[in-house]
Amino acid sequence: MKNKQSGFSLIELLLVVVIIGVIAAIAVPSLMRAKTVAEDGSAYSTMRALSTLQTSYYTRNNRYATLSELLSDQEIRLGTIQGNTLKRSVFTYTMSPNPNPSPADLKDEYEIIASRPGIRDEPPYILRLKQDSVITLITE
Repeated sequence: MKNKQSGFSLIELLLVVVIIGVIAAIAVPSLMRAKTVAEDGSAYSTMRALSTLQTSYYTRNNRYATLSELLSDQEIRLGTIQGNTLKRSVFTYTMSPNPNPSPADLKDEYEIIASRPGIRDEPPYILRLKQDSVITLITE
């Protein structure tokens, strides 16, 4: 009488689980880096859009705009306005150094800061946009 077994042995199943674990250990950090790069790209894109809107606002009003004026004026949906800040994705955008600048403060210049809280032991990620339309990474 022949004894035919069908199915997988415990060793074969454990081997498959180990292989899947190794693949996951390699893939997860790459996916996390890709997510961070995509978030950074979104922040740069938002900063470019804000720069373009500021230029347009200056042409019409002979001064730069606050964040709330800028986004409500055009009914632009770049994120959620919370007081004097704009929240989009993981980044928070604020006017700096004065979070609520007066029209006189905005006559000649503006500065918008985009910040992302640090991940684990990393410092916060901060981008600065000034009236010259240059976006700079602020390292601390």
